[in-house]
Amino acid sequence: MIASGDWRLFFLNYDQLKSVTPEDVVRVAKLYFKASNRTVGEFIPTAEPDRTEVPASADLTAVFKEYKSGMSISKGEAFDPSPANIEKHLTRAKLPNGLKMVMLPKNQPWWYRDCGDPDPVSAMRSRWRVKRPPRT
Repeated sequence: MIASGDWRLFFLNYDQLKSVTPEDVVRVAKLYFKASNRTVGEFIPTAEPDRTEVPASADLTAVFKEYKSGMSISKGEAFDPSPANIEKHLTRAKLPNGLKMVMLPKNQPWWYRDCGDPDPVSAMRSRWRVKRPPRT
């Protein structure tokens, strides 16, 4: 129920379940459990089953003891979160449909780039055909 978009549905569903009667269960079972919509499986044991041997789990403590990743991770950009600094870095634009857009560009890792464009802000501008107003 939470996947429906609202966490309160979890509690609503809990309360609704308390009002379900045995008759409700039988009615719904008759509706959905039909002989024409049934799959039946049959288990026939054999004298010598051919089983796959599953190896024991690895000791992860030993695996990661000397492990060093080859991936390099860079720190994010240093950014002053003051209102004046944020305002200085904002890009404001108006889309062709009249929608006002405000973006705060930030440095992104290479794998985050949009459509191969090295600058995600210019990628958004070109996608929406928006020209950045001059900064004052």
